[in-house]
Amino acid sequence: PPVIGSLVPPADAVQPDLPPDAPPPGTQLAGHGGQCFGCGPRADGLGIRFYADTGVAVRSVFVASDRHQGAPGFLHGGAIMSAFDECLGAPGMLVRLAALTARLEVDFRAPVPVGTTVWVTSRITGVSGRKVYASGEARLGPDGPTAAVATGLYVRIDPARIAQGT
Repeated sequence: PPVIGSLVPPADAVQPDLPPDAPPPGTQLAGHGGQCFGCGPRADGLGIRFYADTGVAVRSVFVASDRHQGAPGFLHGGAIMSAFDECLGAPGMLVRLAALTARLEVDFRAPVPVGTTVWVTSRITGVSGRKVYASGEARLGPDGPTAAVATGLYVRIDPARIAQGT
């Protein structure tokens, strides 16, 4: 199958500017709500909460639930990937970029015990045309050891399409 694209921003990529009315660091951001597995109120979801960070970055937090475990006592790797899918797209909210995931790569560094509060810091690393590049890291606690790192490629779409689910 063809490779969708590099996860490294090209030389012509730009860093988007925060709009003047961007929320200050520490402000909780609204998620997708509704039925979103990552940030919505679903009982089986991750329950991720987003907070504006410095620059075009977001700090997100969720608790590794036993509902999402793989090996006994540890969070399933797919749950971490789902969290990154959600969190790497979140900085787009700060600069009003609606985008969907095209490619995601995760490197696991340490297992996540069930019951751990996981903090994910994510940032946009560049925008080139419709492509939005992002990276992030998941930590065991706000300043704890790194559990995983990720890079992602997102493709901008019309925000009305997201609202309509098309």
